[in-house]
Amino acid sequence: MQKGIQKRSYERFPTSCQFRVTTSLSRISYGVAVTDISRAGAFIISEHSPPVGEVINIEVLDSYGRKLFDCSSQVRNVRRIFNEFGSNSGFGVHFTDVFTLDQLEQLAEG
Repeated sequence: MQKGIQKRSYERFPTSCQFRVTTSLSRISYGVAVTDISRAGAFIISEHSPPVGEVINIEVLDSYGRKLFDCSSQVRNVRRIFNEFGSNSGFGVHFTDVFTLDQLEQLAEG
């Protein structure tokens, strides 16, 4: 496999959904934005990134902040992206349980 090419099991879709994340180490909950999501993972925008490998609990929220469902996930990578507007930090997660198509449909844009 070529360096830099990621092989994904499920297609990722853009989303603007919100999660409430609770880390397993600190037990502190905080809200985050999600940029893209698949049945098996997502990329989360946050200045507070847990370490790679940490198991975190995620509450998936609707546009009014009400909990739709929750899931467990593991942090797979942490990134900081720099552009002309500043920096943007975040982390990728892999869901412990694959989302159903109905759950994903609630979160995918368009």
